[in-house]
Amino acid sequence: MKKKIHKIWGVGVVLVLVASLLFAAAPVSAGTLSWSSESIPSDTGKVLASGSDVSDLAVSADGQTIWATDTATPGLYKSTDGGATWSAKTISGATTPQLVAIAPDDPDIVAVVADNYEVYVTTNGGTSWGSLGTVAESGGASATNLYDITISQDDSGTHYIAVVGIETGGLANVWYWNLGAAAPVWKEANDLTGFTGGTSARAVAFSPNFASDKVMVIVSENDTAGTDYIYFQILSLSTKQWNSSAGFTSYPVTMVSGTGLNGLTSASISLSPDYLGSDDSTRIAFVGLDIAGGDTNSGIYRLKDTSQKALKTGVAVKSVAYDGTNLVAGSGDSNATYYSSDPLASSPSVSTTSSLKRAGLGGPVVVAWAGSDVVAGYSGDDSCFAISRDNGKSFNGLSLVDASLTVEDFAISADAGTIYLGTNDGADFSLWRKASSWERVLVLDGKTGMIVRMAPDDPNSVYVADQGTTSMWYSNAGGDTKWFQRSSGYNIQDVAVESADVLYIGVSGAATVSKSTNAGFTWGSAKSTGLVLGNVHMIKSLGEDKLIVGGTTGYVAYSTDGNSSWTKIKKQVNSSSNPVQVTASGLADGDFIYAGTSGTGENIVRWEIGSSTSWSDIINGTLTATTAMGLYGLELYNGVLYALASDGTDSAIFRTLSPSTATSSTTWSYKETTLADNVALNDTPQGLFITSGSTKLWALDTGNNKLYSFTDTLAEAGPTLSAPADGAIIPVNTVSGSAYSVSITWERPSKATKYDYQFALDSDFDEKLSIGTGQVSSTSSTVAYVAPGSNFMPGTTYYWRVRVASDGPLYSPWSEVRSFTVEDLPEPQPPVTIEPAPPAPVIEVPPPPPITLQPPEITLPEPTITLPQPTIQLPPAPAPVAPVPDWAIYAIIIIGAVLVIAVIVLIVRTRRPV
Repeated sequence: MKKKIHKIWGVGVVLVLVASLLFAAAPVSAGTLSWSSESIPSDTGKVLASGSDVSDLAVSADGQTIWATDTATPGLYKSTDGGATWSAKTISGATTPQLVAIAPDDPDIVAVVADNYEVYVTTNGGTSWGSLGTVAESGGASATNLYDITISQDDSGTHYIAVVGIETGGLANVWYWNLGAAAPVWKEANDLTGFTGGTSARAVAFSPNFASDKVMVIVSENDTAGTDYIYFQILSLSTKQWNSSAGFTSYPVTMVSGTGLNGLTSASISLSPDYLGSDDSTRIAFVGLDIAGGDTNSGIYRLKDTSQKALKTGVAVKSVAYDGTNLVAGSGDSNATYYSSDPLASSPSVSTTSSLKRAGLGGPVVVAWAGSDVVAGYSGDDSCFAISRDNGKSFNGLSLVDASLTVEDFAISADAGTIYLGTNDGADFSLWRKASSWERVLVLDGKTGMIVRMAPDDPNSVYVADQGTTSMWYSNAGGDTKWFQRSSGYNIQDVAVESADVLYIGVSGAATVSKSTNAGFTWGSAKSTGLVLGNVHMIKSLGEDKLIVGGTTGYVAYSTDGNSSWTKIKKQVNSSSNPVQVTASGLADGDFIYAGTSGTGENIVRWEIGSSTSWSDIINGTLTATTAMGLYGLELYNGVLYALASDGTDSAIFRTLSPSTATSSTTWSYKETTLADNVALNDTPQGLFITSGSTKLWALDTGNNKLYSFTDTLAEAGPTLSAPADGAIIPVNTVSGSAYSVSITWERPSKATKYDYQFALDSDFDEKLSIGTGQVSSTSSTVAYVAPGSNFMPGTTYYWRVRVASDGPLYSPWSEVRSFTVEDLPEPQPPVTIEPAPPAPVIEVPPPPPITLQPPEITLPEPTITLPQPTIQLPPAPAPVAPVPDWAIYAIIIIGAVLVIAVIVLIVRTRRPV
């Protein structure tokens, strides 16, 4: 029975071998862990739009569909996600789109003014456009300049489009088009009864309740040689009459009058959402004026019917927007925006948005409400489309940003949930924040070369420092709503943030450190680090009161009391006068400090606090991948040490899983950048940062303006073993006397491609088998290696384990240890003796007795019959017989031979031993 089981086991081993070959033939998830480029602000979706100026905006009622014109590039853009991304739109025949309007009740109806006096309209969201021809009533004067456009809500199937400006001859006029009518045409309104003429009409708006009141309002001017006027006028399209002629007593309203006005540069109207032309108590309007020449009458005005109040004057106002509670306004000559939470009060307050929370550096600015948010379009320097989520108190650049980015520095929260990216366009600095999407939260005029740091325990506490100066900016709101400008008192080389309020600076050009405990508002005196030579290159916080610095010439110092005192290490790292990168497991006796320098082809070294007298080399060879590299970042995470190295052209991440015990013969695994040539991850003063959860490494390529990451999925655990089970019994081949072959299998971790395996006689692997160490290459989801049974002795227990190899692509920890035992050989059986068969018995048969027969005598009588003589007739001769063919003879011979053989076989099979 045992022999039969062994035979079955042998067949099973063969099947396992075949199955392992099948596994190897079905690769899955082929590939290797590698550096990958992270998403940063780009021209994808028009987040960046170099050279653009947002000149006008139109927003749908739900705030999601937004149109923008760009007079600088020029262009027309549409967004369906609240301005986060945009698509460019073209109108055949329109060269320069300037003004845009959207129907308040249908986001598919959009009208555009292009090339000063041409109007185009779409009723399908921009899929197709139609030209409304020359803006002129039949037989009337044509428009020469248009300054504003608007669309009414639906009125019995008709939407009215209205434009205002100047007609031929230099007169103010208003035109409207009845879109949806059977025969739509342009109608002019300056010849209707009650219109107060002038030189220009600058702003127009339909009543929010147009279907009920049929009312339209405008702002016009009369800029003549005598007294100049700015009017607020009202038109009833029901009666086709203006102002008091239509029953609106005391209209038009004279807003500004005087001698020597220079005329309007721009004007804007925003009506209260409950504005109803037939009810004077609801006729509330806000008007923004930008009067040329810096006129002090420029500003924000409120009209309660005909009662006027100046909310803010002396500022040029491009646009106003009122949502029924809050008022916002955009400047006509700067990047300023204004906001009021009580615009209906008898003494309303108007505040100016902080200069650090304006989304662009130039103007003018056009504003609009998009649901509960305010959106703004900036022109000029660093222009953009921006959003405010606090009623205009602060703006963040969202898209259409006029910038070409050069990355400078970045900071990332421990969980990678928040990223800050510092960039410049060659002249100005921008700080971008990504929580769910990128937003520009700070723009600084004339600043480059900035350092970005955040608090490790609070991603909303972020610092921007102007390296080489004393200037610093701080926000405790993630840069979202407010910034504080700080002065460190010392020129800044590097910044280390301990907590939301505690931070340190390494002083530029010195070996000293200064500390602040109130978010950089005040600073303590600079304390000497005691660096043997050189100055502070980088500084890192390792926890409360724990600091370590790397010097500019190969030396290290540390503090355990928050900069009150410092311990210097007198031995030079690698005997190299190069900038040092340094980190540590802690700063108490028995902790380890790890360091290296930017000098190419040098070592990573270790110092044990309290016992070392010299730096210990802990890497086999040097920091060399394809070429020798220098160190630009060092991070210790969960006991794994990472080193970012670069030669200025290419880069690599080196790591060891055993930094505290590594020696000069310890092999580190590394992964070189293979994304493209010239990926130099060598940002200074610190180039490497790490985030938790998935052990993700981050680095910046300032040469190619890219942010790269590398997720190390192999550092935490080794491969998961599948078979054989721990403690398995391996049978012995009784013929060969050795074990059957053993197939070990494991699951592929991440995207590993090569593995090390080991067999040993002990669980600590001190007694490794000489043939028990090797490598397997595979991209299969289940990996198998078949160890020949000749390697294993009967009655012996063996231990085995697996890890990802150094080039597979990085070492993983060893897997769990499993064992199997080869069963003993079976006990030998005594020999079986077979006696010869006895001779066959002799059987004797006596001969039979003789038999004597006596036949009787028979006498026959003589015949008496005479027989006739017979006549015999011979038959004809037979036909000759044909000869037998040769093939038949051979067939008979073969059949006979087969029959003989069959008989012999039958005799043999039926023979029974006697």
